[in-house]
Amino acid sequence: MLSRLPDSALYNPDYIVVLDSPIQGKGIFTTKPCETGEVLMIIAGEAINADECLRREDEEGNVYIFYNDDDTYIDTAMTAKIRYINHSCAPNAEVKDRDHESLYLVASCSIQAGEEITIDYDYEEIYDVCFLRNPTCKKDQCEARQRMLDLQSLSE
Repeated sequence: MLSRLPDSALYNPDYIVVLDSPIQGKGIFTTKPCETGEVLMIIAGEAINADECLRREDEEGNVYIFYNDDDTYIDTAMTAKIRYINHSCAPNAEVKDRDHESLYLVASCSIQAGEEITIDYDYEEIYDVCFLRNPTCKKDQCEARQRMLDLQSLSE
């Protein structure tokens, strides 16, 4: 992973902005070109355990939680930017390990200035939701969704 900035500048980088998204609601966009492998930002928030994650999802409807490791999740509900990252079946970024309390958001391909930054949420139901609600869905390019469909057809 390459980073042009010190970690301290990656918590709230100026070149990541929140704008209206053609995918859904708001999204995060880059105002500068980004290279494959470039660290876009650090994903930080409140570190919580698995039980608290489930409670917040079930009782509060909190959908802004990132998996970090076996019993650590990062709740980004109170953040200014990363909470707005949208799913794509053909994402241009991915989440990578950093430490016990944070993660990296890394470009998985070249991203142009003005482009929305997206990740694959990577849970089974998201692919059908994406196909139904996302006008920019690239379901035909989605390898994860295709694997899911292949598994379903085998079990029938």
